[in-house]
Amino acid sequence: MAPRSTRRQAAPAPKSLPSESRDEVARLIDEISNRLQVILGFAQILHELDQRERDDAVEAIGQECEHLRETLRILTGLSRAADGQAPWQPTAVPTPIERPATDAP
Repeated sequence: MAPRSTRRQAAPAPKSLPSESRDEVARLIDEISNRLQVILGFAQILHELDQRERDDAVEAIGQECEHLRETLRILTGLSRAADGQAPWQPTAVPTPIERPATDAP
């Protein structure tokens, strides 16, 4: 079963940014929307998958989350640069998603 598409238009970027930055922000917002849709699609069908497919889906969700984290870091940087602030530095690095151990027969 393929995930349902509910893709929406990207929200307009703030007017205080230069035109090229607004275009980049709009592109990044669209990328976030698309990746969230992939995650939602996997979440909607997760219960229908066999164990191998479920493992693959969980890994794909983790990869999409990593892409989202990087995209949000870029957006934060653009926002801070537009406000004349120093680049954002994360205070802690989140741990990656770990699969639970399975009992092998």
